[in-house]
Amino acid sequence: ALMGHPLTNAHLTAVAIFFAIGCLHTKAAKVLAGGFMAVGLVAFGGRSAMVLFALLYIIYLGVLLTRKSTARQLQWGDLALVSGGLVLVPFAIVVIFAFTPFGQNMLERLTWDDSAESRIGLFGIFGYLDTVDLFIGIPLERFKTYLILLDMPWTIENAWIQLLVRFGIIFFTVFLFGLYKFFRYLARGLPMEGLFALALFLLIASTNNSLSGKGNLLSVLAVLALTGKAHLSLARTAQPLGTLPPPAYAVRTA
Repeated sequence: ALMGHPLTNAHLTAVAIFFAIGCLHTKAAKVLAGGFMAVGLVAFGGRSAMVLFALLYIIYLGVLLTRKSTARQLQWGDLALVSGGLVLVPFAIVVIFAFTPFGQNMLERLTWDDSAESRIGLFGIFGYLDTVDLFIGIPLERFKTYLILLDMPWTIENAWIQLLVRFGIIFFTVFLFGLYKFFRYLARGLPMEGLFALALFLLIASTNNSLSGKGNLLSVLAVLALTGKAHLSLARTAQPLGTLPPPAYAVRTA
C-alpha cells in the first residue's frame, strides 16, 4: 500500500505473490504470505491485475503439476494442493463476482466505458504524425496537444503506444533492447515462479500506462527479484555451524 495509487498497489501485489510462492522456504509461509497478499489484491480492486494473476496462476499450477509428474516427484500433498488450487481459484473468482458487493461493482465497471473507448481511440494519434515523427518521436507539448485534439484523458492508457509516440521507432527499439537485457538479468537464477512474476509484471503493465508513467514499478520489481535470488542463494549455501570448514589462517598455521 506504500506505493500510493490502488492500481499500482494491485500491480505489485500480484507480482509479489509469485515471488512469495517461489522464494519462501516453508509451505506454511507460502500459504500465509500468498493468501494475505491475495486478499490485498482484491482490496486494491485492480481489474487487470486480478484477472491476469488468476489466469497465470492457473497456468502455473498446470505447469507445476506436469513438471512434478514428469520428474516423478509428485506426492499426495502436492497433488492435493495443485488440484485444489485449480478448482478453488476459478470457484473463488465466481463467488467474488457473483455474490459480493465488490464483485457486482467490478462487473459494472467491466462494461464498455470511456476508458475502454479511449483504448481504441488512442490509435488516432498516429494520424497526426509524419515519417520523421514516427522515427524520432515528438516533444511532450505536441503530445499533450494531440491528446486534447483526440479528446483523450490525461494520457494514453497503453505503455507501448505512449513510449513509441514519445520516443519514436529508433529510441523505442533501443528501449526494448535494454528492457530485454534487464529482464534477462533479473530472470537469471530465479525459480519458475519468479519467471511467472516477471511475465505477469509485463502483462499488467501492457494493459495501462504503468510502465511509462510509473518508473518506480521497475525499481521495486528489481528489488523483489534480486532479494528473492539472494534469499534462495543463501538458503542453498547455508550449512550447520559444526560442518563449516576451518578459516584459512587456521589451515596455514597447522
